[in-house]
Amino acid sequence: MARRRRGSLLAMVAGVVAAALAGCSTPTESSPTSTGLSPTPPGSSTNVVVAERSVTTGPGIPDTSAIDDAALASVGSGWSLALFDTGTFDERHNPLLGARLLYLISPEGERYQAGYYSPIRGADLLAWNVGRDTVFLRFNGSELGVFDLVSGRQLPTWQPCGISFADVGVTPRDDGTWEIRGSCNGTQLDGVYEDDGTPVDDPSFSSTTGGPAAGVDAQPAWLQPDQPADHFWGVSGTVGLFSSGGSLWTYDSATSTTVPLIEVDPLATPEPVIGVALTRSLIAP
Repeated sequence: MARRRRGSLLAMVAGVVAAALAGCSTPTESSPTSTGLSPTPPGSSTNVVVAERSVTTGPGIPDTSAIDDAALASVGSGWSLALFDTGTFDERHNPLLGARLLYLISPEGERYQAGYYSPIRGADLLAWNVGRDTVFLRFNGSELGVFDLVSGRQLPTWQPCGISFADVGVTPRDDGTWEIRGSCNGTQLDGVYEDDGTPVDDPSFSSTTGGPAAGVDAQPAWLQPDQPADHFWGVSGTVGLFSSGGSLWTYDSATSTTVPLIEVDPLATPEPVIGVALTRSLIAP
């Protein structure tokens, strides 16, 4: 990393990272390596389009299946994407780093693991081009890049302002490019960009984002029996996406129906995984 120095400082930083990684929850089954994404070997059938993925398991990690052709082909209104943080807390309530798992989730709560990011990447979701099966992410606050749900590959990232935080909002376009509004280190980033960060339009573009078909009240949504929402991630018709305490769920304001998507027990011992509370989630309109 850019902040490393020679001598004792390098040894100190390496020691801190090693200690943090040693405290991570240990996936136990078909786990991706800690160096990046889960392996994506080609499928054994010539009809397979979606590359095979590994499924990460371990204490507190939700049961899930690997993403496949059927799941991705079914994606539409009300499907969700979420990054699940597998970090935990030590006996002094200090957070311990964990991998972040990218889940594709059906409106009924069926989970499919699509990607794996090592603990030191600090992955966060920013936008989802549902029609093109691509996802725009930010890493460690400064790197921007696109993930392909079909191939399971993270495309090369780009840093518009070096290690400075990129405070941006991103909207997908039908042609596969991305509208970006925001700045970093005093530099405006408004414009339209290719997956690799190449600008293809000036900042005078008109936003193509449409509003929700119906509003959803973010206040009364609860995860039964007693967990109130503290994050509201968007709507699909009358269905809103909410999270709190590491859990994720939808709430339909027309039918007063709650569907748990990811459940984390905040009173579990040992302390629960961090879950989705520290990361962004998205719902298909």
